[in-house]
Amino acid sequence: MADDAGTPMKQQRGFAVMDRERQREIASQGGRVAHELGKAHKFTSEEAREAG
Repeated sequence: MADDAGTPMKQQRGFAVMDRERQREIASQGGRVAHELGKAHKFTSEEAREAG
């Protein structure tokens, strides 16, 4: 498919076609699993203070 100028249009895929709530659900699940596996970073209060 092309637009009026003849340039091909990109078709959205993956997260781009999902509604925001579904994206949040998937991201939340990934974060939970990362913490369970010990692969997620936990900020210390000092790191959080430095980050603002």
